[in-house]
Formats: sequence, structure tokens, C-alpha cells
Amino acid sequence: MSNINAFSNAGYGALLNNSALAAGAVKNIAVNGVNNFYYNNGIGLGVFSSGNATLTRVQSGYNYDPGVPMSDGIYANVAGTLTLTCSKTIGNEGSGYYLTATVIKLLGFLSSGNGAADFTNVAPISPARACALP
Repeated sequence: MSNINAFSNAGYGALLNNSALAAGAVKNIAVNGVNNFYYNNGIGLGVFSSGNATLTRVQSGYNYDPGVPMSDGIYANVAGTLTLTCSKTIGNEGSGYYLTATVIKLLGFLSSGNGAADFTNVAPISPARACALP
């Protein structure tokens, strides 16, 4: 997918899910271009992948669902490697990002002003900013 704009939706701004494929079927998810997920009534971007996921230039902010603490900017559960590049989360009710994967790479990522602590199930690899944030 590329150049997604999801504003003021009920629930997810966007939900990308290929995790329920038949046994042995592994598929990757890629999001490219410039992608915006703002003011959704729940999670900005949800990603559930049976393979790897590569998310580039994702901005997710001010996602809020009254009474539901799971209004994260980016929520991902990936079976393989998750790579987030040139992205930012800001002002979400929940965490900026809540990420579960075998390997997590944060390359040029900013998360600030969110209501809960960011989460990864493994220590993310975070080198110096590799690109300008959107």
C-alpha cells in the first residue's frame, strides 16, 4: 500500500491483516509513500502479518477512544521482522507504538506526547536517524 490518508474513522484508521492465512502461507506487508493516520476513534494503524512488515513514512497522531486505553498510534503483531522507517507518533491516547515481532528495527523514528509508554517485546534496533522525519 502507498500514500494512505485515514482521518476521523471509527475504530482503526487502517487495519492491514494477513495473519489468518492457511498454515504455511507467509505473506509480507509493505506501506510506502507518505501515510497519515490522525484523529481516529481507536488505533491509527494496525498491522498483523504472517511474515515481515515494512512501514515507511507513517505519521500517526491524536488517535483517541474515550474509555478505551488501546488508542495507540501504531499497533503491530508481526511473525517476522518489523521495520519502521522515517516515522512519527504524537499525542495518541495510548502508546505511540505497541510492537510485537521477532525482530524490530526503528530507523529514524520519533514518538512523543503519547498517553502511555511505548512497547516492544524485543529490544528494538535504533541507530541514529537514517532520514528526515516527515
